[in-house]
Amino acid sequence: MSQHPHPFKIQTSILTPTSGKYVNPMKSLFNKLKWTGQRAYFWYINRGAQGGEEMATTDDLVEVGSNGVVISTGGKAKYIPYHRIVEVRLEDGRVLLNRRRS
Repeated sequence: MSQHPHPFKIQTSILTPTSGKYVNPMKSLFNKLKWTGQRAYFWYINRGAQGGEEMATTDDLVEVGSNGVVISTGGKAKYIPYHRIVEVRLEDGRVLLNRRRS
């Protein structure tokens, strides 16, 4: 099976090997963070927000899906597609993903 090319860098050491079938690397990343209890911050594009971005933490995660995550903010569920997530950073400052345009 061929690898799917990705236009961004992602730290692969946090991902676990799969059984040979394709799994979205963002889904693997968020599942790993959720189930290991590692706290991370992530920034995502939100056109309605000041500056065009908002930040959430893995504490806000409700569900990790195949195409995005669901977070809880202000008592409401919010779906964030993976393509809108621009940065993921562990609590200790290590950057796991940075897709910001220079």
